[in-house]
Amino acid sequence: MDLNNKKYHLLLILIYIAIFYLCFLLCSKEKTEKKFSFPGIDTDIVKLPSSVTEYLSVSSKYSSFYKQGKKFVIYFTGIDCPYGKTFQDRLELLVKTPSIQQEYAFIPTEISKTHYFRSRQEAEAEIEFNNLCHEFCLINPGKQELFYINGIGEKEAELLTDIFKTLQNW
Repeated sequence: MDLNNKKYHLLLILIYIAIFYLCFLLCSKEKTEKKFSFPGIDTDIVKLPSSVTEYLSVSSKYSSFYKQGKKFVIYFTGIDCPYGKTFQDRLELLVKTPSIQQEYAFIPTEISKTHYFRSRQEAEAEIEFNNLCHEFCLINPGKQELFYINGIGEKEAELLTDIFKTLQNW
């Protein structure tokens, strides 16, 4: 009976080691899956949930861009715009660059306090989309992915052109 306990304990130890190793592999894989990384700024690419994809494809604001299959950029304008002058200046240069215009559509979004939705689903999808978009985002309809920048400052402004160049083949 004592021998069975030892075998049982050994088997448990091996199972725990296997589980720990599997968790380690999955966690390290998650970290390496980040497609694009820019030092010192919070960016990532996320898969668009089906509710957001459906919303973008029928929304009066985004559907024409979404159906073109062209990547598009959502950026904010207006009095409460979260961007500094440097970021806005760099963005305006990119908007006017012919090679960038061929690949991206730019959608300025006025920050307003009032927005009306046709349905609760539309409102929920817009909220989910805004949460994914953070402060600045690019959407790739072909891949149903969204690239976001969270937090807009001087460092993000300096890297904006490099970000667009890096995302060229995305």
